[in-house]
Amino acid sequence: MRLRWFGVGCLGVALSLGAVAPAFAQPANETPAEKHRRELREKLGVKASPKAPETSPSDSAPESGSPDAAGEAAATGTTTAGASSAPLPNFVDDVRPVLKKKCASCHASGKPGGMSKLVFGGDARREYELTMRFVHRANAAQSPLLQKASASGPHMGGKVLAVGSGGY
Repeated sequence: MRLRWFGVGCLGVALSLGAVAPAFAQPANETPAEKHRRELREKLGVKASPKAPETSPSDSAPESGSPDAAGEAAATGTTTAGASSAPLPNFVDDVRPVLKKKCASCHASGKPGGMSKLVFGGDARREYELTMRFVHRANAAQSPLLQKASASGPHMGGKVLAVGSGGY
């Protein structure tokens, strides 16, 4: 099934929103640290692990310099598409397979594109972070990633993705 949003396909929607489909409902009483973890899981398309046993507040207080203490500063983007009721693409399930199929044959260590700033190596989190460096969320069609892949911008690998195609 092809997902379309203002003429931009699955990859364009996900990249423009920096989004993934929510894996579960948002609890009303979640702490900032829980919210941060949930948002990261949603962005990476990772399902939540089983809930840990309850701890006392003193046991769960973040220490200075821990990831939880920095929590909100690291959060980026949103996962909503406004009024659209269509499900949002998920990076791991929808976007990453397109990138692997169309780009990873060159953009991998030891390959011609392996010396570029976009190299695929098997780690979904790292690939997401690298991919988002080439994305303009406000205007996906102007993203260097889509411009290079569609040969609308400079790309030594030529055209690997047609504008308007399902993967685009």
